[in-house]
Amino acid sequence: PFSPKNECTKLGKPKCPFYGFAADVFPKNNKGVYAPAIDGQPTTWKPNGVSFANLGTGHSYGFTDASGKYSILFTHLDPNTISLKELESGQRVGVLYDQKGNTHLHVELQVDGKYVRPENYLCNTK
Repeated sequence: PFSPKNECTKLGKPKCPFYGFAADVFPKNNKGVYAPAIDGQPTTWKPNGVSFANLGTGHSYGFTDASGKYSILFTHLDPNTISLKELESGQRVGVLYDQKGNTHLHVELQVDGKYVRPENYLCNTK
C-alpha cells in the first residue's frame, strides 16, 4: 500500500533528513484512516499532543502506543473527522483531507525515538 514514488523511502535511507523516513499511502477508494497494528500485533494508541495544521493540505496528529515504544504521525487528515482518544488497532482515526488528485496519507513512525521505515512495521503480519 506504500507508494514507490515516496522519495523518503525509495532508496532505503533518508533523503529528507528533517523528518527521517516516511511513507505516503495513496488510497483507491476508502479515505478512512485506521489505527495500525505493529508487526501484526494489536496495538493501543493514545494521542500524544502532537497536532498541527498543514497549509491547505489538512492536519497532522500524533499517537503513541501504550508502552511508549512506538510513536506515529498521520498527516493530511480532515480536522473535522479526528478521534483524539485512545484507539485500538482497526479503529478509525479520521478521514483524509481531500487534496483532489493528490489525496494521500503521509505516515511517520518512530521506535524508541528513532525514525524508521513505517512499512517495515505496519505491513508485517507476523
